[in-house]
Amino acid sequence: MSCAAALVTIPAATALLERVWGHSSCYAAPIMVLVMQLLVVLVPPVVGGMLIRARWPALATRHRPLVQGIAFALLAALLMLVIASGAGGAEIGWWSAVQLAVAFVVSAFLLGAVVGWLLGGRPADRFTFAAEFSTRNVAVALAIAMSVGGHREFVWFAAIYLAVEIPLLVLAAFVHRRRSAQEHARAETA
Repeated sequence: MSCAAALVTIPAATALLERVWGHSSCYAAPIMVLVMQLLVVLVPPVVGGMLIRARWPALATRHRPLVQGIAFALLAALLMLVIASGAGGAEIGWWSAVQLAVAFVVSAFLLGAVVGWLLGGRPADRFTFAAEFSTRNVAVALAIAMSVGGHREFVWFAAIYLAVEIPLLVLAAFVHRRRSAQEHARAETA
């Protein structure tokens, strides 16, 4: 859902970037590129993972840490390659980009929590929705950054987004775990 929403949110974020950086119409949101990347880059791995988990749950559970570690390493490698490929010359307002990244992460997190609530999820499920909504956008941001090539600002925004997202979500996970542990302790004493 979050990736499909990118078809609307990315043009909106692009318009916001134009305002924040003071450019007009220099960042056209590549709608067809987004659609193709959604259908080719994001949907097959998600569907494949869902099929493997449904068909062979024990195998999926056993190899989950390894697959997650490989995915994280590949994301870090991709980010390093993007930065090494020459994005260092980008002229970007760093503080504005950090503020926009924080706003984007928090907005995606809140949207995920609302969707989880609307679907009737328990607090843990709502937290999962919130975390997934905000982390899935990294893949979309990096895919756009790679496809828009001529605009290095997108590459740097994706890097800034990742640098902002990780500490925010680690903090959110810490708070969520602490609250869950406190609720569990209260339930045991009652």
